[in-house]
Amino acid sequence: MKLIVLITLGLVVSVFGQPGGKPIFSAKDDVDERDLACAACLAVIDIVDTAMEKKSFDGVESRLYEVMESICDQKNFPAYDFIPPKMVDACKKFVGNIDDEELMTLLQRYYSASEEKRPERRRLERKICVNISGDCVGSKRVEVHKKSYAEKVAEAAEMDEKFDVDVDDLIKQQGGKVRQPHPKKNDEL
Repeated sequence: MKLIVLITLGLVVSVFGQPGGKPIFSAKDDVDERDLACAACLAVIDIVDTAMEKKSFDGVESRLYEVMESICDQKNFPAYDFIPPKMVDACKKFVGNIDDEELMTLLQRYYSASEEKRPERRRLERKICVNISGDCVGSKRVEVHKKSYAEKVAEAAEMDEKFDVDVDDLIKQQGGKVRQPHPKKNDEL
């Protein structure tokens, strides 16, 4: 029974857990420049955040400067909403238009705080991409860009509850005549 439940759970997660993201645009597609600028701003924060999560003996300031030196390299943009060349161009515009000192000060303050005291990343995104650069003003990307940990936990609990109800309904429909697997002692689940 556990094996059936685990397989069914895996199928449910694989179907419902897929990210819904937008398709990647081709080089020939017309692009909304405001949307591209907002995507680039959010991508820069994502790239910095990913780099800062890696353990290092360097201080926050030196790691930030190292990341920012190559922030607009094409290798950083393989999996975003727009093709890498468009993201690189938008990244260069973002970096050229924003006050470097203000951005670095904000990022240093954010990453110098302990993880427990650090505000949600969405607040950093809003501060940089809406308040400072203005690239995401009026964009829904900032609102729905990433789910918080609490939202993910609540969604997982809801899916678990729905799964339990579905399994119970299935057992009732079969009139209790559901075959249960009997794994051998050395089988792992």
